[in-house]
Amino acid sequence: MGEEGKIIGWAGGKILVEIPRTASCSHCRICRQGEDQSKMILELDPPGVVDIGDRVHLELEGKRVLEAAGIVYGLPILGIVGGALLGSALTAEAGSREVLTLIGSGIGLVVGLGVARLLDRIWGGKGRFEPRVVRVRRESGDEKVED
Repeated sequence: MGEEGKIIGWAGGKILVEIPRTASCSHCRICRQGEDQSKMILELDPPGVVDIGDRVHLELEGKRVLEAAGIVYGLPILGIVGGALLGSALTAEAGSREVLTLIGSGIGLVVGLGVARLLDRIWGGKGRFEPRVVRVRRESGDEKVED
């Protein structure tokens, strides 16, 4: 899984890489929106000697993609199911069971989203889900591959 981008500047020892915004892209703590809504700006560690204008190929480890998907989609779904089961188990009355199941699933969804957001704040700032530069194509046409 990879994206192509262009180095557009430096910020605090990191490179600023501009990549096109895709439909599968979501707003996360890694990306900064540029003035153009069709592009994103990533702040990444430089892979060595690079210059503004160099083209880079970015990749995120496959297991990190699965982890992120599990957090973003899995936790809210588990919250909905767990909340619905808990709400259903809290009452023996047939008439109000559906109402408590619905309320429980709503509360479970909110809790699942809250946990996902908390994990994003904890892990997002540590670069856990940050792509890395695996290939640099210089403006001159030379290519450098990272190990």
